[in-house]
Amino acid sequence: MERDRVGRTILLLALLSVAGGLLKIYGSLTGGSRAVFVDAMTSIGNSVTIALTYKYFRESLKPPDLDHHYGHYKMLMGAPVSTLMVYSFVAGVVLFDLIESYGNPYKVGYESPLFAALAVVPYGVAVAISKSSRSFLAVYGGFTVIELIESSVSIASSIGGMAVSYTIDYAGALVLLGYLLFELVSSFREVILSYSDVAPNDVVERVHAIVKELNVEVSRVRVRKVADGLYQGDVVVRVRPGTPVEEAHAIMDRVEKELAKHGIEVVVHVEP
Repeated sequence: MERDRVGRTILLLALLSVAGGLLKIYGSLTGGSRAVFVDAMTSIGNSVTIALTYKYFRESLKPPDLDHHYGHYKMLMGAPVSTLMVYSFVAGVVLFDLIESYGNPYKVGYESPLFAALAVVPYGVAVAISKSSRSFLAVYGGFTVIELIESSVSIASSIGGMAVSYTIDYAGALVLLGYLLFELVSSFREVILSYSDVAPNDVVERVHAIVKELNVEVSRVRVRKVADGLYQGDVVVRVRPGTPVEEAHAIMDRVEKELAKHGIEVVVHVEP
């Protein structure tokens, strides 16, 4: 099943995230690079985020109950919201550290660029997996791209800090912080869009096409995305004046069942 595949993907991403994060953290602690420190902090955030993503994914699998008549699909939105919260915290910690270390010279060791480079491998695989997904993992993938960008910047700036001056390394840390803040704003806009119940045009057109094939006239369609591949709403169809109640109900059932095959759960209303 699709959800089983997503679950396995999340676990794989968690392992890759932890592996890359541990390499960056070690390089930051032993090499003293501030740029790699920013890199390491976002790695910690990355690992926490994927753990929370898995938690909300499991929550979304629960069946309907007294409090959630339509199921728990919307719990999936906890994943991108958690991502925003975790990375906002990380941004605050990094900003405080850079303010504290401003104007204080420090040395950068070879361990920082070395282990930052090694961490590129697991994060590269994680980005490729998450970005290829059309599910909520895409938001996670957007932040994981930061890990690759940060690796490139932290490697270059820590090498500059080691060979020339710590100021090069410090400047690299500022660049990484700026990019993190930019991603936070961009992802916030995406989350707001997801919560706003925008009607997907392709799904609306699909409803019209499917109902038309059943020789039924559509009066109104209202749908919204609940989860990836799942939409809910209502459809109003027209029938001939004088149509018997039994026949009208049969039409409603036929429309509902056909749309359900395409992941579109609707309540069908009939008007003459």
